[in-house]
Amino acid sequence: IVYSPIPPEHVGGAAPGFWEHMVSKYGDLPGVIAWHMQGGPDASLVRIETFKHQQEQMARIDTYHPTVTRLSVPSLLSTYAPWCDIVAVESQPIPAMAADVVVADVETARNAARPGQPVWAVIQSVGRAWLGRGGGLEKGASGRPPTGAEHRAMTLLAVAHGAQGLLHHGYYFGATKDREEYLVSRDATDLWEGMKATNAVIERLADALAAGTYRGAKVSGPLHVGAWEYDGRLFVLRKG
Repeated sequence: IVYSPIPPEHVGGAAPGFWEHMVSKYGDLPGVIAWHMQGGPDASLVRIETFKHQQEQMARIDTYHPTVTRLSVPSLLSTYAPWCDIVAVESQPIPAMAADVVVADVETARNAARPGQPVWAVIQSVGRAWLGRGGGLEKGASGRPPTGAEHRAMTLLAVAHGAQGLLHHGYYFGATKDREEYLVSRDATDLWEGMKATNAVIERLADALAAGTYRGAKVSGPLHVGAWEYDGRLFVLRKG
């Protein structure tokens, strides 16, 4: 996924031809699956007219690759979701809230999406202290990354409730005057090992998740069950 840090109001204005250049440079690479044109337009209250124009511009430039947009404000999902190809709903609950916050976020995103529009989940893999501005880096309880078990719970809950793709935010954050550098494989080793183990679980179900028919999720107390029909069989993912 190719991400641009250029604010959308500058694309086509202060930076004419920017996306034409990006498509020319990266568009033929086999590893490129989507364009991530704006991170969190809902959180930064990007005007919907600007956001819509940017999406339409990319659709004219590249008719092959979709756009994926990271959204994190549930009340605004229905405002921005219609104008992007893939909705990537982001949850950052740990440690202040429980892992099952991702369930409500994924279901809100699926309700906001157009029929057939993919919904991905952006799973927390950094402490909230690295995401704040001006607050410094606090590696204690209020700013820590998720544990491997918490990341696994968020991932499996998202998939069980219909997420069709997964992203992880994030792998690396550079140092600034207010925070230290963060590299998940070095600074959160339990999380990193847990991510690899969880990805192996998802990989074993990849065919059913990608090509099967999602039959919905059921919840009974702490138990969450998602089901997919694929190749004449029913595949079940349980988290509880």
